[in-house]
Amino acid sequence: MAGVFSLTDGRRRSITLPAPPIQTRVWIGSANGWVVTADGECELHLLNPISGVQRPLPSVTTTGYFDALPRTDGGKARFLWNVASFRDTHRHEGYSVLPGTRPFVEMSAEEIQSSRLLKAVPLFDPSSGKYSIMMMHNPQNKLVFAREGDPKWVPLRAQHRYEDVIVYHGRFCTVTMEGLVQTWEHDASTMTFNPKGIAPQHIEPEEDGIPLYFKKYLAKSPDGNLILIWREHYSERCDESDSEDDVSIERDEDEDDYNISCCCEEIEELEPDPTIRFQAFVLDEHPIGSEWREVHDFGGASIFIGCA
Repeated sequence: MAGVFSLTDGRRRSITLPAPPIQTRVWIGSANGWVVTADGECELHLLNPISGVQRPLPSVTTTGYFDALPRTDGGKARFLWNVASFRDTHRHEGYSVLPGTRPFVEMSAEEIQSSRLLKAVPLFDPSSGKYSIMMMHNPQNKLVFAREGDPKWVPLRAQHRYEDVIVYHGRFCTVTMEGLVQTWEHDASTMTFNPKGIAPQHIEPEEDGIPLYFKKYLAKSPDGNLILIWREHYSERCDESDSEDDVSIERDEDEDDYNISCCCEEIEELEPDPTIRFQAFVLDEHPIGSEWREVHDFGGASIFIGCA
């Protein structure tokens, strides 16, 4: 059983948890009452926790750069991240791996759950009742999507790194690390999603000539407007996505080549990253253009913006 509490009217109720058991799953995103979960095998599911309905989603191994390995002696799932396949999928300028670069990184299911699957949200088509899922994942905060019945995840080959994805007015909506907000239109001819900018790019401020770094989140206001939230914190920006086992890419100015290195040290527990302040901006949409307007309260509403 699980206890459910309604923030709207304060009601409580108990529901029977669906089978197979979901207690040990990681919940990586939700929209319109549906939750995307990952189990101990890194198998992904779309779940309605109230009705108990579950629908299987494509495995992470169908992205093209995560491969399943034989289980450990203890029966735990293992995976291999293919660095070259990831590079070939998400880069277009002829990147090459130099000799000596480790081409594969072995990862446990727990590592993929905790550090690779960042967020996933479902979008339902009211006319057909079918769904699409957009998932943001590491390394390098990339996007993949799948539609109902698809056998695999389809990478979205965008050069940006993304910080958040939500469902907004019946479309996927994302924000990049550079502050670019986009919606994604499904292209029936190519069977993929294409981005469209919907707001002026929100440039980060500078201090002593150095850009400050703000973690960015998207939300929808109670009256239906898009909200962009900045969380300023102490972490240095550098290349935030290049964590322990991420890819680092540098171009040799003297040669037409790229040095791709992979730091594969064991992930250590991160120190707390205190928040300095929040800033929030509402998108005012006009016939002649849109603009961001800073706000200092949400009229008594509370907004859950996700993990740090």
